[in-house]
Amino acid sequence: MDIVCGVDLGGTNTRIAIVDPAGRVVARERDTTPRGTGVQIARQLAERIAKLAGTRPIRTVIGVPGAVHPRTGVIRTAPNAPRLEGTAFSDALPGSCFVNDANAALYGEAKAGVVQDSTDAVMVTVGTGVGTAALLQRQLLTGRSGAVGEFGALPYRHGTFEDACSGSAMTRAAQAAGFDDPRAIFTEPVLRSARSDAFEALSQLLATLTTAYDPDIIVLGGGVASSLAQWLEPLRETLLPITPEPPLIALGALGDDAGAIGAAHLALDQPSAGLLSWDPRHLPRHP
Repeated sequence: MDIVCGVDLGGTNTRIAIVDPAGRVVARERDTTPRGTGVQIARQLAERIAKLAGTRPIRTVIGVPGAVHPRTGVIRTAPNAPRLEGTAFSDALPGSCFVNDANAALYGEAKAGVVQDSTDAVMVTVGTGVGTAALLQRQLLTGRSGAVGEFGALPYRHGTFEDACSGSAMTRAAQAAGFDDPRAIFTEPVLRSARSDAFEALSQLLATLTTAYDPDIIVLGGGVASSLAQWLEPLRETLLPITPEPPLIALGALGDDAGAIGAAHLALDQPSAGLLSWDPRHLPRHP
């Protein structure tokens, strides 16, 4: 059976999904992200994939936390995984290519999640960092150099949006108050100020995305997303001054597996002619 593989290579954890030709996930795995150089990471991934799949997939697409050049496939910038910058895994992991991890997650939700019936959608992944992706007229946006959607790097107050509302930022705030679990920021009264700051930053980020893309839906994903359920309607209400019809704000249906499943679907949908000759932006419309 010609299987394909999708990998979500995060700053902390890595998820792998093996998908059959019908789009069914036949195996999946979550483990810590490999350490070392780009080549060492590729070799460790190859071993994990072979063990999980029992054979070598015909194609592997790897979602990474950074901008990926749409023509060369090389990672240009990856602030949360700098050792990957300037690399490609094609030698150490044959039949593989990179995509931005937020793009992979949005593709997964568009193929098998909450975005299946939407024409225009935005994804915000809140994990180690903050990633964003946009789907307009059922096409993923990548831009000339792959940097479309890097809204987490935009200036906000004395830093960036990522500095203010990423999972790492919430972890730092919780630890500063003596809590080991970053989810304490959503429940503990002593963290009310930190909670308010994170909410304000996220609401400003969503306002920026709404103004830029005017989507039907904004999907929240990533490791922190499950804790954001209580914020969905309040976040939507903050968008009313921008538009009388604010987009739906929802949690992703695929959870933490969205990136790996989306990457696998990208691998499944691409033609066999060649990895880098394939344009990953196009997503077929629903009838």
